[in-house]
This record gives sequence, C-alpha cells and structure tokens, in this order.
Amino acid sequence: MNEFGNVNQIHGYPFGNRLLRAFGERLADEVRGRGMAYRMDGTKFALVVPEADEAQAAELYARVQEIARADLSVDGAFVPLGVSGGAVVVRNFSGDEHAVRSCVVCAVAQSKRVRHGELVFFDNEDEGDSRRNLQLLDAVRTSVARGFAGFSLRYQPIVDARDGSLVGAEALLRWSGEPYGEVLPGRFVPWLEQDPCFYDLGNWIMGRALEDGVRMVRRHPGLRLNVNVSHTQIGRTGFRDAVVGALGRTGFPPENLCIELTERCRAIDRDTLMAEMAFFRARGIKVALDDFGTGAASLNLVRNLPIDLLKIDRSFVSNIRESVADQAIVDAVVSFAGRLGIEVCIEGVEDAGIVEFIAGLPVASHQGFHYARPLDLEHLLAFGD
Repeated sequence: MNEFGNVNQIHGYPFGNRLLRAFGERLADEVRGRGMAYRMDGTKFALVVPEADEAQAAELYARVQEIARADLSVDGAFVPLGVSGGAVVVRNFSGDEHAVRSCVVCAVAQSKRVRHGELVFFDNEDEGDSRRNLQLLDAVRTSVARGFAGFSLRYQPIVDARDGSLVGAEALLRWSGEPYGEVLPGRFVPWLEQDPCFYDLGNWIMGRALEDGVRMVRRHPGLRLNVNVSHTQIGRTGFRDAVVGALGRTGFPPENLCIELTERCRAIDRDTLMAEMAFFRARGIKVALDDFGTGAASLNLVRNLPIDLLKIDRSFVSNIRESVADQAIVDAVVSFAGRLGIEVCIEGVEDAGIVEFIAGLPVASHQGFHYARPLDLEHLLAFGD
C-alpha cells in the first residue's frame, strides 16, 4: 500500500490499523477457496494462489487495485488507496521459499519506484529463465547461510586523472558456485537486497574489504578503498557499529575508507540518512554518491547530504565523443561539483579515445577498463608498482 503514512497522519494510527485489517479481510475474501492471503509486515500483503498463471495473477491484481481505490470503508469513511504489486509464478521449484519472497518484494519495489503501481512480474518473459533465476537466488542465499562460501571480492583500480597513477580501488562482489560458475552481482544483488540475509552479506563485504585494505594501504599509504553500501544496510540500527567494529578489528585507517551510496538511498528517511553520513564523516570516513545522474533523486541527495565524491555514471561517458547531450551533462556536473568543493570521478573510461576526450576536465580520478578490469588482491597490489 502506497503512502500509507498519510492515512495515519490524517486519521490517526487506530484508524490506520482498522483500515489495514479491513483491507486484509477483503483480500482474504477475494481468494477464499482458491488461495491464501497473508500480511507480511507493515503495509505489505501477499496472496498465494496455487495453479494461477500470469494472466490470472494480472486479473487478481486489477481486482486488488479496485478494492484499494474504491471499496474500502472504515467507520463510515471511504479512503482511496494506491498500491504497488509484484508477482512471481513458481513452477517446478523446490528451493527455499525465502528466495521467492525476495524476488516478489523486489518486484513490488520496482512497481512502486519505476512503474507507478503497475504489476511487475519477476522475469516473466521466459519460464525457464525465471526458474533458473529463482534457483540461482536460492543457491546464493544458501551460500550466505553457510559462512559466505563462494563469495569473493575483486578490486577495480581508480586512477589519478592527471597521470594514471593508482589512488584508490572499488571493492566489487563476485559469487561462484556449481553449476553457475562465476556470477556477476548484477544477476542477484538487486533481488538479494530485499532479503534479510543481505545485511549479513553487506557486513561480510565490509569486513573482507577492510582486511584486504590493510595490505593495500601498507603498500600504497594514500590509497582510498571504496565499498558500496546498500540502502537496506544504512536503514538498520546496527550498521554504524558494524562498520566501526570492522575498522577496529582490522586496523584499517578510517580516513582511507570511502562509503559509496546509490541514489536508491532516497528511500531512507532524509534525517536518518544525514545523521548516518555525518556520523561516518566525523570519524574521517569519506562519502561518495555512485552512479550519479541515473536517478531523479541525485541532485536532492547532493543538496541534502555531506558528500565528498561524485562518481559520474558510465552511461554518460560511453558515447561522450559523439553525444552533445552527454558532453553538456558531464560538463555541468563537473562545474557544480567544483563550486561545492566535491571531488569527481568519471566511471566507464573504457578506451584511450575517451581518456583523450575528457583529459581537459578538472576531475580528480578516472575508473574503467582502459586502466584495468576488476582484479584480485595480488594483482591490484602489483598494479600500483
């Protein structure tokens, strides 16, 4: 249910609770005799309907939208509500039900964030792909539960824009398991982020990166280690302690750590996010905004957060030699970042032609395949020699 906080503010929490109960009862009535309705948490509900296909799921969701929009009455008051919905059709799958839950929760988030409440199916284009992706996610979740077996980190060098010397490295997650081989994070992280186990995985990434980082800064004292942090981690109350604890346990210098955020952090309450970032910066930890420009909230995040570094997304760089629009956008970002005293790193620097084209821009650093692909620790250490 979308924007339910407004209902609580206008009508009060007791009314809101009665409205949620009424909505749940209507959902149960809608699937009675053919499925089950559940309240998951907060304002999230789930319908499980055996034997339903995509068309039947879409028809059911249309009915749910109708109920929320026009059929709910509490204490004689009608309150129209908006909903966002995700669905996954499960066939011949015997894995962990939590994998299915993670997929459908992520689909709901996409429905709310991108599709304006339209029903989003998890990989509904191909039944075989959908089943394989569910099995992959189940295998990844099992690896988390088994002590992070199969997970590893690679490090992509970040170089000085002036001379190409090593100034930093970004930690990038990899997972390997049978029969999948090595799997890039884009295939599982967007779904796994919605699962409670991702918080533990995020803490493992931070701890392992800092352990490796000790060797990095021993070889290259000024090197900055960038570690990506999900909005689902920052929203947890124990996140501060996890980062500070990892720093203390490994002995990694806080001033060499940079936390990378994405614009999806807009999902976090602004005051909470500002407080978390201020906490880290007070301890010398840098804060970067990754994939800058790809989301509508990017400028608001720069305006409201204490940011040290902007990373211009590769989508504005890959065609910069031909695209006047990309040139103008990159120039504008570099200009306003300079006025705000924020460093800029250009991502997606994939060939010498791009290096030559952007050579005149007053930015701090470059990152991309032209300099190096993600490396294991030993090769990263050798890269800077």
